[in-house]
Amino acid sequence: MKHPTESDTGPTDEPGIDELLDQLEKAMARLADGSLPLDELVKADEEQWRVLERVQARLRELLAKLEADAREEGP
Repeated sequence: MKHPTESDTGPTDEPGIDELLDQLEKAMARLADGSLPLDELVKADEEQWRVLERVQARLRELLAKLEADAREEGP
């Protein structure tokens, strides 16, 4: 069975999973640092939640594609 990749889902302006995970890791590192002022911590927290939602949406898309491909191939 062919596994879906970023290129399988067609052209998009949306970053790939790897890029989104990098963004999430950077936002979380900013939060973990603990040396940022409160307003920067709030911004980093908001950013990490936005990126996390995008990662989850992208994973749902890839899972749906994988399931559709599996149905097409049959048992």
